[in-house]
Order: sequence, then structure tokens, then C-alpha cells
Amino acid sequence: MKTKGWLALGSLALLSLAGCASQTTATAQAPASPPADTFTGEVWTWDERENTVTLRRGVQDVRVKTTPDQIRRLQLHQTATIRGQLAPPADLPSTIAPAVAMTPVPRGQANEQTSMGTVTAVDPAGRLSIDSERGGRQGSRDDGRSARRHGARVTLRRVGAD
Repeated sequence: MKTKGWLALGSLALLSLAGCASQTTATAQAPASPPADTFTGEVWTWDERENTVTLRRGVQDVRVKTTPDQIRRLQLHQTATIRGQLAPPADLPSTIAPAVAMTPVPRGQANEQTSMGTVTAVDPAGRLSIDSERGGRQGSRDDGRSARRHGARVTLRRVGAD
């Protein structure tokens, strides 16, 4: 009978020590990963290198440091709930691309406007100043076919695309 009592007491002691050991292991792991908070909002951006997600809540942006498995399940502009730590704000990267060379191609009918005017001045280089019903024009160039002089009536023609 004494042996059974010692056996029971010994097994009880072993079980309690095993329970303490498992609790100590769990307690030792808890400080390695800080407690996570829950954040809900529209997924705006994420950075897989830094494991951060930016959630938009109305006009407020919230950055959350989270785990890679949560980032893998994200979809852009979807409302999501993320568990993690609040991350400090970061500068958004800006990219400036070089201008692309382009050649304008006119489309449609040419738009031609004609108006009458009077020469108000002629400079030695042949540039005319003309006053018309649409307002004064400077820098019109004499075509050289006829001599323009102050007070002469001229026809102005403007060609453009619609």
C-alpha cells in the first residue's frame, strides 16, 4: 500500500513539474513576439520587405507592421482586418519619369479664319504690326510679294485644326 501511495505521489509531482515546464516555455516565447493589436480599414499599400501595410480609414492612413502570411492574403482597396503593431509614418516614394518624345498628328478638317486689318507699323526687318477687328497683331511677317506701308489694308488668314 505504501508503494502505491509513493507511486501516486511521484506521478503527481512529475505531472506538476511537466506542467510548470510547459508554462515556462510558453512564457519564454511570449516576449519574443510583442502583443498584436487589430486594425481594420481599406488596404491602400503594403511593403513586403518591411512587412508593413497601410490601411485607409476615411481620411486617416494607418501603417501596421504585420506578418508575411497576412500580407500574402491582401487585395488592393479591399477592407481588411490586420493584426500587428502600429508602425511609424514613412515617406512615400515619388518617381519622375523622363518626358516621352511625341509627334502631334492633326485630325479632322483644317479650320481657316480670314479677317481684314490695317498696317499700323513696318520695321526694317519686314515685320508688320496690324490692327484688325479681332485686335492688334504684332510680328506678322511680310511675304515680300508686295510692299506694305503704313495704313495699307491687308487680309489676315489663320489656319488651324478643329
